[in-house]
Amino acid sequence: MSANNRNSVVIQLLLALTGLGIIILIYWWFNGRINTSGNSGNTITNSTPTDTSTPTPTSTPAENNPSISAGGRQFFNNEPPESKIYDNNAEIAQQNRKSHTIAVIVPTSVTNNKNEGLEILRGVALAQNEFNQNHLTSNLGLRVLIAKEIVGDNVGDNNNAQTIAEALVNDQKVLGVVGHFSTDATKVAIKVYNNRSLQDKLVAISPTSTGIGIGNGSGYFFRTVPNDMVAARALADYMLNTLGNGNRISRRKVAIFFDGDSDYSKSLRGKFESFIREGGGEIYNNSSNDQSYNVSKDNFDAPKALKDAINDGIQVFMFAFGSNKRHLANIILSPPEAQQPYFLAGDSIYSSNFLANAGAKARNMVFAVPWHRSITNMPKSTEFITASDTLWGQSSNTDEKMTWRTATAYDATKALIQAIEKSGNNTNRQRIQQVLSQNFPIAGVTREIKFDNNGDIQGGTKIVIACEISPNQPLEFRLDKCP
Repeated sequence: MSANNRNSVVIQLLLALTGLGIIILIYWWFNGRINTSGNSGNTITNSTPTDTSTPTPTSTPAENNPSISAGGRQFFNNEPPESKIYDNNAEIAQQNRKSHTIAVIVPTSVTNNKNEGLEILRGVALAQNEFNQNHLTSNLGLRVLIAKEIVGDNVGDNNNAQTIAEALVNDQKVLGVVGHFSTDATKVAIKVYNNRSLQDKLVAISPTSTGIGIGNGSGYFFRTVPNDMVAARALADYMLNTLGNGNRISRRKVAIFFDGDSDYSKSLRGKFESFIREGGGEIYNNSSNDQSYNVSKDNFDAPKALKDAINDGIQVFMFAFGSNKRHLANIILSPPEAQQPYFLAGDSIYSSNFLANAGAKARNMVFAVPWHRSITNMPKSTEFITASDTLWGQSSNTDEKMTWRTATAYDATKALIQAIEKSGNNTNRQRIQQVLSQNFPIAGVTREIKFDNNGDIQGGTKIVIACEISPNQPLEFRLDKCP
């Protein structure tokens, strides 16, 4: 081969190698750009969004939020229900068991909701304990995160509901939520849980939020407590047909104390007023400006409002407010014994420490609540009472460690557990929502739990009365009537 021919071949080879190198560089650059655009590995992700909701970022442990704990932080000074949950969590880790994670929301601080929080934790801890004992052979456990929700007298007190909800929805291990506590906070949280891609939306089952229309048919909000319409009807019926029966016309007119800043208060008050008017009763107004009975106003004067109404012949007062309880004692303790009126209240006022704080002035006060431990005609209720008394210890005050919140929190946790169990090997958020939406019956403590399209349950509420059983002894709650 001549020198010219050899040079020509060399040049052609160099050109071919150069071209091949350029092609390789282009392929490497292009493929690398695809794989580093938020998707690891060699799978190319379809860039067309499936919906317009906010995508969930990379899973972040919810415990990074200082209001959420699986054991590292104590919100209730490690009292038995809190410590029981943390001990169960630690045991799961120590035994290297597989686990499913849920979260429970409890109220704390601003208005001293400690007792309400402990009531809820007792129900959740009991359900967790039962699950973990029943799944020992399968090496499976239920891990529970505790989140403290600030519920107080001011609108701004509910602000941390959103940050809690964001922390929980961004933790992919969290399969469901027992909560939130108040109607106002639940409305905030549900927007966060729903504003995600389909597979990342998070189910919440509230044991305490009673406001009407919270979920608006979202399919991701459920509750194990009847809504305010049920409680309002029960209180109105009791007022008109028991207190106002016969010639007691003065007891068919009622003054309502309410919280103008609370969705819960607006919901309960509105339904109660409607039922009173439908039944032929009247709503009292001290003047054309009914703000005299708005407990959220800075210039609200509880003793004066009560005294003015009593002087006008009013014998029945209804409390349509929840977390804003700072005026409650002033209202109840104000009237002289000779003018003792009748008080009606929704479930939010009822608590394990209410009678101790209110004293004899709360005698004959009427509450509408979802459940009371004196209900023994349901098998699951009897089993729950026995198991709860065994775990927490029987108290001389039977309501101290077991209230309606304990029962509805237990039912909410059991509903999540059944959804997890029915999901089989395909346990994820989307599957849990699908199972809960199938309207299958759950044997609950308070009733048979079946959720409708709005996440509500069917069934009534109970009338509980603060009764004087023995002179000079603390009042006790009794079902329907005092002995």
